[in-house]
Amino acid sequence: MRVVVVSPFGRAFGAVYASAQLASAIAYSAAGPLVTLTGPRVTFLIAGTGTLAGLVISIAAWRPRLSGRGGNAASPPQECRW
Repeated sequence: MRVVVVSPFGRAFGAVYASAQLASAIAYSAAGPLVTLTGPRVTFLIAGTGTLAGLVISIAAWRPRLSGRGGNAASPPQECRW
């Protein structure tokens, strides 16, 4: 597919940005009580650990599958015209 239809493209970006805002609201509502219970240093340590765990999970999920089961890693990316 070389041409992207505008309406699904906008819906996809809307879903991405809405989920980012939802995650931000959840993080703020969880961080307040966590700071009260454990203190700012422990909260910062928990947040950093969660961020690193998310990074590791994201890298594992998005890296190309070299075993041949998840697609062809040698194929070039497809062009997208706007």
